[in-house]
Amino acid sequence: MAWTITEDVEEYATAVAPLLGAEPERFTIGLTVVENARVRTSSLAEWFAWWTGPDGAVTGAVSRTAPYALLLEAAPDESLRPLIEAVRGSGRELTGVNGPTELSAQFAALATSGTDRRAVLKLATRLFRLTDLVDPAPLPEGHARPATLDDLPLVLRWSQEFQDEIGEPGGPDQDPAVRERAARERYWLWSGPTGEPVALAGLTPPAAGVVRVGPVYTPVGSRRLGYGGGVTHAVSRAALDAGQRVVLFTDLANPTSNALYPRLGYRPVTDRATFVFE
Repeated sequence: MAWTITEDVEEYATAVAPLLGAEPERFTIGLTVVENARVRTSSLAEWFAWWTGPDGAVTGAVSRTAPYALLLEAAPDESLRPLIEAVRGSGRELTGVNGPTELSAQFAALATSGTDRRAVLKLATRLFRLTDLVDPAPLPEGHARPATLDDLPLVLRWSQEFQDEIGEPGGPDQDPAVRERAARERYWLWSGPTGEPVALAGLTPPAAGVVRVGPVYTPVGSRRLGYGGGVTHAVSRAALDAGQRVVLFTDLANPTSNALYPRLGYRPVTDRATFVFE
């Protein structure tokens, strides 16, 4: 039983394919990390690891893309302490963890035990799966359209404002990823009554047949008019028409989004938590 750490995304993808591929909706983030690493043109500090059990089966999968927290997709309880030891033994730093709520909390407690750091809950989220897409009621004024490269300055600005609101890292490090997604037409805009964009929604590239809606952002002055629901419905329809399964995450502290998405046909799957080590 051991963790294997690598910076080779293909080596990692091969090892964890049976594990993550068995539940691609639940493991949407981990699968997206693999796809992004495969096509990324910019250089980011990134590493991956998998846990091999006594029977030779891979039952743990984690990754770290700076500046984000450790992505803990799956890990048996008995592998958590060896994971912490393996990461620290490799000279890598643990600054936080993002994973299924109970597993993430358990890891955070172990990682900060006996240190001068404490685990602080930064974000609690819920994963939703789209079942039957329902039209917004009422339909907001305006219409949806795919964002073009001419919209890139707006997409970059709103993506940064979204990151600021949820307290996630952003800034120049995020720009290449946004540009790459924009070039592949993975963003949609909702144009309001005057024709000006009033809301944004993005789609991750497909990973094992699953796409994830996000970010969904409406500037402060345009909120509570249904634009976020309208643009989310539009990107969801586009994904379904392309034959893809659709998921999204909500912030459990945001009652508006947690009420909106079930009305559009999304159903809860599982909860996750992100802890930072301060």
